[in-house]
Parts: sequence; C-alpha cells; structure tokens
Amino acid sequence: MLENVLWLPILFVIHDFEEIILVPRWVKRNFTVLSKKKRPLFAATTDSSALAIGVLEELILLLLISVMSMKNPNNVIYFSVLIGYTIHLFAHIIFCFQYKAYVPGVITAIIQLPFLILWIIRTYNSMTINNFILLFTCIIVFILLVVNVLFLHQLIRKILKQNIL
Repeated sequence: MLENVLWLPILFVIHDFEEIILVPRWVKRNFTVLSKKKRPLFAATTDSSALAIGVLEELILLLLISVMSMKNPNNVIYFSVLIGYTIHLFAHIIFCFQYKAYVPGVITAIIQLPFLILWIIRTYNSMTINNFILLFTCIIVFILLVVNVLFLHQLIRKILKQNIL
C-alpha cells in the first residue's frame, strides 16, 4: 500500500519542480500582464525561495494525507485530493489558452494527466462508498485546497514584501 499512496506526493513534487524552476523567469517576462490581474498566477513571485515555501507546505499536507491513507485504502479524503490535484493540472492547460503561451507546470500536467485519469477511474471503481458522500467530500476538499492556495499566495506576497528570504 505504501508505494500506492506515495505516488501522488511524487507526482506533485515533479510538477512543482517545474514550477519552482521556471516560474520566476516566466513572471518577469509576463509581469505587465500579471500586474493587471486581481489574483495573478503564482502570486506573481519572482523568487523561487518564496515559491518553494508554499510548495513545502502543500507537500507536508499531502504526505500527512497519504500516510493516513495507508491505514484506510478506501480513503475518500485521499481520493478527493487526487481529484483536486487533477483539476489543478487541467487548470494549467486552461491558463495556457488564456495567456496564449506556455505557463509553467503545463508540461508535467500533460504528462501526468492520462495516468491520473486512469488512476481516478480505477480507484473510483474499487471504492465502496455512497456517491453522495463521495461528491460532498470532493467538493469540501476542493474548497479547502483552493483556500489553502489563496492563503499561500498571500503568504508568498508577504514574504516577498517583507524581504524575509
């Protein structure tokens, strides 16, 4: 079971390495467009260190959820996070269309999406849970994931503004 639940954190790290490496330069190149947005992508950070703090926080949460899932292979919360991560990857593709250009994270998103879609279908078919409870949990977890990302964007802006790193 350990190797199964650790796939999601591994995929997350690979995807976020692409972001950590490429976001600062991408933000600098697209700063004019990003500065006009109420909530710019990647919190408009040009500092990989600040971005890495957000990634670390998300990774710790993901690892905790993964470890909890080791005791319960039918874990609806883990499944919901898997759905949320997959939606996040689709968002990268949508951002590319919005910006009419490459957006950091889209390469790993395209590579990972087929695997994740198959994983979601296989996991869903093996779950024995009421569909209403599953849908409700997915919605709540997705809302919590969005709130966490918004919190991290604020934290990154604060770190950059106070020049903590």
